[in-house]
Amino acid sequence: MDTLKKRGINKLRWVGGICAACFLLCVLAIASRRLDLRIQGHFERAKSIGEIARESDAISDEVGKVGVSQRAIPGQFCPNETSISFAKSSRLVWFNPSLSGGAHTWVFNGAEVIKALTAYCGDVRLDSELLTQLRIVLNRNNGPTATGGYQDQKQLGAALMFLLVKRTPRIWSELSDSERSLIDLNMEAFMYSSVFTTKDEVAASMGMNGDSNLNRDWNPNYQNGMVGMVVISALYWGFAEFESKLANYRDLEFVDRLRANHMTNLLATYMDPRRPDADKIQSGLRKLVNGTVYSFHGITERNILGLFNYIASRTFSAIVACGPNEGAGIDGYARPVKQCDSLPNVGSKGMILEFDGWDAEGKRSSASYSWDAWYPLNYIRTALQIEGLLTASTVKASATLNDTMMRYALGTADLWLKISPYKGGGYKDYQHGTGGQTVVLDRHFERDHGAYANLDLFNILQRNLDLPTIEQ
Repeated sequence: MDTLKKRGINKLRWVGGICAACFLLCVLAIASRRLDLRIQGHFERAKSIGEIARESDAISDEVGKVGVSQRAIPGQFCPNETSISFAKSSRLVWFNPSLSGGAHTWVFNGAEVIKALTAYCGDVRLDSELLTQLRIVLNRNNGPTATGGYQDQKQLGAALMFLLVKRTPRIWSELSDSERSLIDLNMEAFMYSSVFTTKDEVAASMGMNGDSNLNRDWNPNYQNGMVGMVVISALYWGFAEFESKLANYRDLEFVDRLRANHMTNLLATYMDPRRPDADKIQSGLRKLVNGTVYSFHGITERNILGLFNYIASRTFSAIVACGPNEGAGIDGYARPVKQCDSLPNVGSKGMILEFDGWDAEGKRSSASYSWDAWYPLNYIRTALQIEGLLTASTVKASATLNDTMMRYALGTADLWLKISPYKGGGYKDYQHGTGGQTVVLDRHFERDHGAYANLDLFNILQRNLDLPTIEQ
């Protein structure tokens, strides 16, 4: 009896061992597949970096050394009545690093930008709402977190608001010296963090708060916010002061200033225990790379149109299609709900890369990620255009920039057609190896993302450059 029992136990062990081995092989196969996909996605990204960087770096030679000779006329940038009404009634933006979801905010309607742009253009109707919004984010518990990572995308609107307010004397004069100082402190934090995460020979997969879920060359929904923050902070400070602040950065001194001003959210970033060593941050920000204190793939902030072109060109670099796999999509996802056969511009270059991109689990084709790549570019353009740097003449002077702006218009039209309930019927997202939501321009999307206000902003910018607009 004992012998039979032992044989039974041995048999169970043998079967269990086989099952465990099969399970291990399955896990290894899945891991290997994911690694292959990550490597494939990495090489897809890497092979375009050099070409886009060379073309973008050459823009300064095409348009000359860009400097602010004359800012644009503010009255050219007035939002329409629908946008003003939307901004007046929209939720106020605020930030908190403890919120779930990773964005550090649950409000991303862009109303802060519309309020600031309305004031900048000379319209006083939203002045009171703008001042209220400013004071909300200047509150120690509601301010930006300035991590230098994914959160830059969601906080770029606040940075643009600060720039527009500084360029609007009647609003700037309404603020106290203390409030203006707090805006400066926020803009310094934005600058230091985003330079640290994007600078050549310094950037690694590490945010100012120690978060490792980022990389300067990841998809546009990351990259556009991170590089965009460098662009807007460089314009806020001016190139000379931007460079001086980096060259003379003292980490302990800056953190002491945050403490003295009780900047709760910025302190959560700059005192996070996961944060890189203070000496590493300080030396990285001060470091000269090929004689300059900042460059991104060889492009310095003084070639600011080159920086913009890099991220815009990459964003609108995919070939227009109804979906991956020659329009077939993936497992019923990764395509519009309807009217694939009538999609315009199929085969042309200019679709947003997030419709034909990669993530850690393989192919990605997503309207939600495309939106998150698209709207930050409009904020960056706003800053460049009001400063008189991105103009109709500079676009005409650079064949590279002109091509990018043409693809920008084409890719924007493609995005809006796909999410339109009347045209594409919405887009069936596919990301992280699985089908997701159908992104459609309904009243919820319109409210939560400020969809028509963002389209109005795009059209304002297009008209300012004598480029085609989009009507809905």
